[in-house]
Amino acid sequence: MSDQAFDEKTVMPDEAAFQAVRSAIGDYNDARPGLERAMHWRLTLIMGIYTVLAVVAFFALVSEIGWGDGLGAVIAILFGIGWGLYNLCMKPVWDFQQNLRNRMLPLIFGFVDEMRYSKGLKPRFMEKFPKPALLKYGVAEHDDAISGQHDGMHFMLSEAELKTGGKNKTTLFDGVIFHFYLDHPFPGILAAAKRPTGFQKFAQELFGTGDLRIIDSGDPMIDGTHEFRTDNTTAARPLIEGPLVKALDYLSSVWRDDVVRIALSNHECFLLVPTKKNFFELPAIAHDIDFDRHVAPMIRDLVTLLVTARLVSRIGVEKTADATAGVGEAGPR
Repeated sequence: MSDQAFDEKTVMPDEAAFQAVRSAIGDYNDARPGLERAMHWRLTLIMGIYTVLAVVAFFALVSEIGWGDGLGAVIAILFGIGWGLYNLCMKPVWDFQQNLRNRMLPLIFGFVDEMRYSKGLKPRFMEKFPKPALLKYGVAEHDDAISGQHDGMHFMLSEAELKTGGKNKTTLFDGVIFHFYLDHPFPGILAAAKRPTGFQKFAQELFGTGDLRIIDSGDPMIDGTHEFRTDNTTAARPLIEGPLVKALDYLSSVWRDDVVRIALSNHECFLLVPTKKNFFELPAIAHDIDFDRHVAPMIRDLVTLLVTARLVSRIGVEKTADATAGVGEAGPR
């Protein structure tokens, strides 16, 4: 990736932004003890009273209906009410922490033009997510998201958990989806997916990959973790044998929780970075926030993601220009 150098200093928050973030953290830490005491008071009073009432109601119902089948429904209702009251008690704390995020993030990302922050919303780019090539999932859950523009690159970062459908859901991906636009479009679809194993491999061999062909990169390390799928082998092969492998090698050295996935689809790129932590997670209300311990790593991780996306967006600028004619050449495998 050295031929696509990118200066991280150009996207780091300036000193004024750092000071503003520290000020917001100071205000949070000053107000935190009082909010924690109020939370404990609410939990003790409300949940204590409810527990007594729930126990009385439970045994009163048992004396009326006995230990029959209807008792399970009663327990579920009482538990549901208790869970709702607990969330009500905790809501001021969660709102307090969310307000800090709302205050900090625009300061941290002051270098991002048209910066927007949202929580729990499905990004519009998921409508174009290349499931057959990259990852076939059934259910998607989204948390924090940031969108904006930097250095001419429009992007959106969304924390997401992708799962299989049905009753017994299995998590297929948990991390960050970074969506952005390529400097030059790839003529078709090219995906560096996680190499399937077990039942997934069996299903692929049984049903095939449709119009997508599978190409090896020739790099044993990368081919051991990734499977390259494309509907345009002419345009894909130079990328797979060169810059895309270099990009994946770089990404694997930076993000080590699991396999990083990439998909190029015309003008769009989908970068799936697995992570075991919440990028915007704050410590529990019982603890002060420390800038160096809690916020600085968040800034470094997010800046690294943006730098990574900028590097990936430049992949194949010269390689794919003459390969448009190859779209659709691949038949079923």
